Amino acid sequence: MRYLWFLPSGNTDLNDLSLPKFSNSSKQVVTHFLRELEEYFALRKTPSELKLPLCFRAIEDPFAKQWFATVYDFVGTYENFKTAFSNLLWGQTRQAQIRCSIYQDRWDKRSDETYAEHYIRYASMSSMLNPPMSEEDLIGAMIGHFPPEVQNGMVCGNLKTTQDSLAFLGKMQGLENLRSQHGRPRREYDDSDANPKPWRGRIEEAANREGRGNPQTRNARYVRSQRDDTDSGRQSPRRFGRSGESSGWGRSRRQEQQSLNPRAQNFEPQTINREGTINPSGRGQDSRHGEALNA
Repeated sequence: MRYLWFLPSGNTDLNDLSLPKFSNSSKQVVTHFLRELEEYFALRKTPSELKLPLCFRAIEDPFAKQWFATVYDFVGTYENFKTAFSNLLWGQTRQAQIRCSIYQDRWDKRSDETYAEHYIRYASMSSMLNPPMSEEDLIGAMIGHFPPEVQNGMVCGNLKTTQDSLAFLGKMQGLENLRSQHGRPRREYDDSDANPKPWRGRIEEAANREGRGNPQTRNARYVRSQRDDTDSGRQSPRRFGRSGESSGWGRSRRQEQQSLNPRAQNFEPQTINREGTINPSGRGQDSRHGEALNA
């Protein structure tokens, strides 16, 4: 609407000017609405007695409409209305909410809003704060609104003004559009990228997790353990003789003893016969004992 100030009066059709509307108190800024309303009154050269009724028609928000209907008879003038309306919807509480949204909100990729449009919307709100935010403070707050690659570019670019920020965001938006046209969507930021474990550790962890959750793997482990128990039962020493010479178990015992102490001699049990001589390993003990019984 401001461009009408610079147009010649002969080419301007003032009848086409529409009355500004205030339809959403949670999204619209009161100071913007009042500025547009004053420009409308100035262009139409509205008399003072008609300003207050036009303000009542311009307000469509249910809460603001009900408030204005309540205080209409007590306001009296347009100047009193501006002061009361600003105090109602642009007080310290509302300005504190705007400051929090500037620091905490994020750009939504599902919306049709570009990077530059998102930035300029919050820049416009910050300029109406009391006191207003500086450009450097606004840039520092708006960095967190955008994706990681845009954040890195804004930090590395050392942006100082709103114009520099809008120019940079316009370039990034062009690259994003070009990437989408070639069928190469931007890689989304994932929290798993911040995983401190190396790739090998992640693969092993995923394999262990799949093994615990797969019933076939558990069955295979159970069958393998049963097979091992069966094989160990087949090698039990109960199936062989006491000497164990012909079995692998006896050989394994002897090899185990040698592996423990290679210099130690093999143990041979000894018995003492009637003559007082030592009979190693008890050889012939049973036969001599039988002959003594027969004698």
